[in-house]
Amino acid sequence: MKKKKTQKLETALHLLTVLVLLLKAFDLYRRDQYIPATIISVLAATALIIITFRRRLGMRSRKAGITCFYLEAPALMAVALVLHREGNEFLPLMFFIAAVIYPVAGFIASKKFKQIKNLY
Repeated sequence: MKKKKTQKLETALHLLTVLVLLLKAFDLYRRDQYIPATIISVLAATALIIITFRRRLGMRSRKAGITCFYLEAPALMAVALVLHREGNEFLPLMFFIAAVIYPVAGFIASKKFKQIKNLY
């Protein structure tokens, strides 16, 4: 894929993830579970700010994407824990897998992975 298309798909992925996180945070606020809701909403809002205002923040697209991967991973883990506590069977596993894959995707998108890849 071309670089522009890849960046647009990555931005769409981050926006979709932030939307899911904010929906769950608002659901938790509605149920009076303020601590996990605050953690999830702060991490999601920070990722949304980075996605939206990356140029004003002086961040390049790659660095903004990597930062969002690392911010969204603990929020996804918190959602998985909340869903497990609610008694769901399948959804916590999906969010846990996503929480594990997001840092891996952030590392692969970084320059460190390319340096390691060039060594071998």
